Amino acid sequence: DSSLMADDRPYEIVADGESTGFVELPVDWILDDAPLMNPLGERYSNPREVLQVYKDEFDIAYEERTVFLLTMHPHYIGHRSRIVALRELIEYIKTRPGVWFGTHEEAVRWVRPEGLHVTLRFLGEIAVDRIPELVGCVSREMDSLGSFRVRLGGVRPFPSARRPNLIVLDVAPVEPLEELAEAVERGVVAAGFAPEPRRFRAHLTLGRVRSRRFPSAPSAMTPEPAAWNVSEAVLFRSELRRSGARYTPLERIPLVTPSVSITP
Repeated sequence: DSSLMADDRPYEIVADGESTGFVELPVDWILDDAPLMNPLGERYSNPREVLQVYKDEFDIAYEERTVFLLTMHPHYIGHRSRIVALRELIEYIKTRPGVWFGTHEEAVRWVRPEGLHVTLRFLGEIAVDRIPELVGCVSREMDSLGSFRVRLGGVRPFPSARRPNLIVLDVAPVEPLEELAEAVERGVVAAGFAPEPRRFRAHLTLGRVRSRRFPSAPSAMTPEPAAWNVSEAVLFRSELRRSGARYTPLERIPLVTPSVSITP
């Protein structure tokens, strides 16, 4: 949504005092070509005057390290003299270091449905001949664990709202996931890998924030109730491609002992 115009920086929409998880990239009339390039009384605005307005608006946005969002209509901006002014504006903006040109969609790269997973342990580059020992050690640590049921929680930025790298879904309850992650960690270390210094934080990655200049990200909101059984741990090979990461399952370690489930 870009219609509320409550600020000149991205902000979260709050409804009835409650977080919605929706972030508005606000437009503003002064950055809209319609009111500036429509007839004003008996004359049209001079494209060079409008260009100076846009330059001044950009300069302050650049100082504040926030969004400069133009609204352009082909039937207004599309005249020759106005296109010349717009081209000059773009060239002016490009002279400033660190400026990112992007669409709303490009602000976050969403994960394909088939790539959704909870990361228990990231291994990085490992030799193929180490996989059998790794799987064997992890299997032994997981031998006493049973399957369990988890449900979706809220949407939030990760690791923090101030500097988000990811948009994630919380999953609950966290206790059986933490127990599983601890077992995987013990197995990984037993196989000769260095311990993971970071604390496990259960989440399901929805998207990766592409621009660090994006100053806001969705806060917690509650999706439709959904729950599923966790019945195995999977060793994936991750290949980074231009279209996003591709995950290929290499080994599956089942959770076979029945355990208590939860109701979403």
